[in-house]
Amino acid sequence: MKRTAIYIATTEGPSEIQRITPEDSDVRSVVCHDGKAIELPISADYDSFVRRPTGVIEACFGHSAYRVDISNPIASGLSWQLGLFIAHALFEEGRLVRSDDKTPQIVWATGEVTRDLTVDTVEDVDRKIRQSEGRIRAHLDAGARVVMAVPAGNLIEATQALEDVFAGDCDRLHIVAAQTVCDVLAVLGLKRRRRIRQWLARTPSMIGGHRKMPRHLAYAASCVLLAITVLAGWQKLGLEPDLGVAKAQAVRLVPASLRPHPASTLAAISVATQAPADAPCAAVHLDRVAPLITRQPVIEGAPAAGLRVAGLCDFHYRLTNGSDRAATLWVMALRENANGAGFRLRTIYAEKTLAPRATIDLDARPPSRLIAPLRQDLVVLSVQAGVVADFAGLGGVWRRARNAASAQDVDRILAEARGHGVAVLRLTNDFRP
Repeated sequence: MKRTAIYIATTEGPSEIQRITPEDSDVRSVVCHDGKAIELPISADYDSFVRRPTGVIEACFGHSAYRVDISNPIASGLSWQLGLFIAHALFEEGRLVRSDDKTPQIVWATGEVTRDLTVDTVEDVDRKIRQSEGRIRAHLDAGARVVMAVPAGNLIEATQALEDVFAGDCDRLHIVAAQTVCDVLAVLGLKRRRRIRQWLARTPSMIGGHRKMPRHLAYAASCVLLAITVLAGWQKLGLEPDLGVAKAQAVRLVPASLRPHPASTLAAISVATQAPADAPCAAVHLDRVAPLITRQPVIEGAPAAGLRVAGLCDFHYRLTNGSDRAATLWVMALRENANGAGFRLRTIYAEKTLAPRATIDLDARPPSRLIAPLRQDLVVLSVQAGVVADFAGLGGVWRRARNAASAQDVDRILAEARGHGVAVLRLTNDFRP
């Protein structure tokens, strides 16, 4: 059983959680500096994070007051919440590192934690990583396992910063893109006695360094050679070549065994997990109460019945590859208000392989607070693995889709993707406050 050190990422450098001490329930929780009688400015926010009805620590771990000592001061903000939640979970299991322990494992964490244990995005992740370089390298050199826990919404920023700072050493880091605190707890093995797989919204996104998209040489080479042949024929006839027509002709003439075709065997169901009456979602996530789970098959393009956000602990789609061949997926999430305003888009997966007959869970939880109805789409682009759609077109289509400014732009780009031989599956749900 590995003892684990927790570092809270700050813009001034990492701050280690030195110890957690339960206090009498009639006093408030405090955060102190280095074992001294110095109460830090975040103490009031930490007390609210701990104590019912505002906090989650008491709801999850059963005690309402603690003293926490940290190595370096934290003046403000809420991005310490993820690190402190993980520290409480380790403390509960007797696995938080002690001062005389060697450190076989460390967790570097930043993120805000909501009442339903989801992890919200934070600012300055790039700067926090750069300020932590020396401490992280020291642990890597000492042979420690280093887990970097960041909000899923900050994953791209974090990955780019880690590549810039650590270069080839990125393969030695374990990066977790946390949609909920459960994503991190699962990586640390903290919920093995609980039914964690029922509550995880998706498989934790862990990467050990950036991987470039592979090139599908057979198809690309065929298209290039055929395009050259077409152009050469036109030039012999003294005709002005049209590159667009040449490319289309080359793609059409490629042998069927190499030409891409849509993977049309993907099927999806929606899975909604709700808390019973008068129980918080935190109690569901920690297996203190039994949840209400609803599973429904999804009809592509048809919005599901509107769900109320209140009491909705988890919502995801389970996607199944019914083929005997692997599929390559690109997945993005779109959100917009019922009036068409507030359009947002984020990437979930880029070139994700789904094995034959395998399933994958796609997180589709709405914001925990809504003031107006919200429509959310998960768009899945797929081709059979080992085959890429029009080699010159799919990469550009995906880049433009990620940068789309409106739902109408996305619709036009998806139509183009279909023209490149890509299967498009659109999963739609309406949410109510």
